[in-house]
Amino acid sequence: AYIYMTRHEEPNEEMLRLCKQILREDAGIFSMFRGNGEKIFTTLLATEKDPGTAMMLCHEAYETLRGYFSASYYLPMLAFYMMSVIPAEEYEDFAEETRDLFDRLNHRHPMLTSNEDAVFSGLLHKSGRPHDMIADEAEAIFQSLIHRIHFHKDAMQTVSHALTMCDGEPEDKLHRLYRLFDELNDEGYRYSKDFEMVPLALLANMGIETEQIVGDFIEVEQYLSNSEGYGFIVGFGTRTRYMHAILVLSAYYMTFNPELTMSFVLSVLVEIEREQAAAAAAAA
Repeated sequence: AYIYMTRHEEPNEEMLRLCKQILREDAGIFSMFRGNGEKIFTTLLATEKDPGTAMMLCHEAYETLRGYFSASYYLPMLAFYMMSVIPAEEYEDFAEETRDLFDRLNHRHPMLTSNEDAVFSGLLHKSGRPHDMIADEAEAIFQSLIHRIHFHKDAMQTVSHALTMCDGEPEDKLHRLYRLFDELNDEGYRYSKDFEMVPLALLANMGIETEQIVGDFIEVEQYLSNSEGYGFIVGFGTRTRYMHAILVLSAYYMTFNPELTMSFVLSVLVEIEREQAAAAAAAA
């Protein structure tokens, strides 16, 4: 739904079925294009004018990336981004440079850097800034988060990468995130301090005044809380409802931006994987 909102399009069920077929014809059951990301990737294809060609180019981009990264369910997201913003003849250089930035980030936090950071490395590389400068800013933001908002360090690093991608000085970007987080808490919304912080950080830095975001958040959250699928016993819980409200607002405020859109999508995919890992651990 978020992907369609960012494109200002109505979901097309027939096109979704067609793109699911295109995806499954190209990618076998064990393909990284399947799994948690299959519905996301199907929807991304469905918003393309020529999904067949898009799938072919995505597969080419993915195979190029596999020369530099291990297989993961996140890598197809970066392949789709590559297909969207650069010509095929530049895939190799882009993948190589993305790996260089990934290694610099990994050098700072080898125990925290993981598969999803390959996607952020690609998005950050596309900014055109020197890789050392990007790594330094991400580290400065990470250190500030450690001392200001205590939450899982893996999520904290992902937030630092997302904020580094936003325009502005690091201190200003952090201030906007802290202010939005605090004001939501003051209004009684105990926003989760986990990977849900990624979309909150991005929303805080979209150029919208904090007061407007908070007012709009309250309106959207109240609407969702009274909607089917959001219940105390069944359906999405409070944490997810808050994140959905953030996604609705981000789509409402944003002029289509491939980097921000992919960042929001990636944050949701990471959160899904985290919840599944927690459920598996509890079951064991």
